[in-house]
Amino acid sequence: MARIHSIPGQRVVPLDEGWELASTPAGASPTPADIEGRWLPARVPGTVALALEEAGEWTLEAPTPLHDRDHWFRTRFRAEGPQALRFQGLATLAEAWLDGEKVLSSDNMFLAHEVPATFAGEHELLLCFRALEPALQGRRGRARWRPRMIESPALRFFRTTLLGHLPGWSPPVHAVGPWRPIERVEEAPGLKVTRADLQARLDGSDGVLSVCLDVELAGAADRTATLHVAGAGAALEWTDANTLCGAARVPDVECWWPHTHGEPALHDVR
Repeated sequence: MARIHSIPGQRVVPLDEGWELASTPAGASPTPADIEGRWLPARVPGTVALALEEAGEWTLEAPTPLHDRDHWFRTRFRAEGPQALRFQGLATLAEAWLDGEKVLSSDNMFLAHEVPATFAGEHELLLCFRALEPALQGRRGRARWRPRMIESPALRFFRTTLLGHLPGWSPPVHAVGPWRPIERVEEAPGLKVTRADLQARLDGSDGVLSVCLDVELAGAADRTATLHVAGAGAALEWTDANTLCGAARVPDVECWWPHTHGEPALHDVR
């Protein structure tokens, strides 16, 4: 599961207030200007089911389907200058609209996204979660294996949770909406990481993490950098004017193994 973390010097402002939800027929509102629906208060991070439940229009005891409609979330905020909008997780066929312009499309609820933007005053952010049911009906293809536990075999084409689609294993609660935080990010002064390449390997009993960063520097920024991981550290070196590379070695690292090949290490994957 991908998640974007902040770096020292960044100011991260959660966009978790003032959200509203409106549901529309699938495909009826191609843009925010076409929305015709009733707006309800919503929590972000959260889901459509949570917002409807808090409005008294949905219950866990008798859950109604959510994949047959489009669902819109909206909020307004104030900001100034060049920044970025960070979306840590959108389930599942999602679009982001900033002041009426589409700035992001995503079809993977497990990926995080960061969208650069320049702000000046008050802005409106809308998220649209398109109906998954029409997309499932439009996917065809012969599978090498047929998942018998999943209510729709076409789900194999989409990077989304199977929870809610496993009869007898989980209740039919469909995960739709901004299930992870949405944030506004003010870049660290003088430094911006434009690309990060991390590779981990096992060398004997030691773990080795290699890192290469493409960065943009402005002004008299400090040009020293250090990589820290699991108590180990290593200096990063400049390979050219905009690239930092280095590797840190963790002695006797605790490995993760499948249960058939040793004692699995426990990791927090939230």
